[in-house]
Amino acid sequence: MSSDSVQLSSKGNRPPRTILVCQNQACRKSGSKAVLAAFQAHRTSDIPVIGSGCLGRCGNGPMVLILPNEIWYSRVRAEEAIEIMNRWAINS
Repeated sequence: MSSDSVQLSSKGNRPPRTILVCQNQACRKSGSKAVLAAFQAHRTSDIPVIGSGCLGRCGNGPMVLILPNEIWYSRVRAEEAIEIMNRWAINS
């Protein structure tokens, strides 16, 4: 896990709106490092974008999880980050 990653904590400790991008081994092999960089490049100040440990859906990565709604995105490509970020920055 890279230095900009955090472990997924219990629900009670999560920020109200957060975008998690898995940075575990399987997702990294599928390009999650570029996905995380794309989200961080386009993030808004009020929605944290965090590299996480394994989100438990190996084989479907790169995985992105939107909290607190628990909306899952699988096989995310870096170029999709802007669309996903805009959807959650506007609608959350």
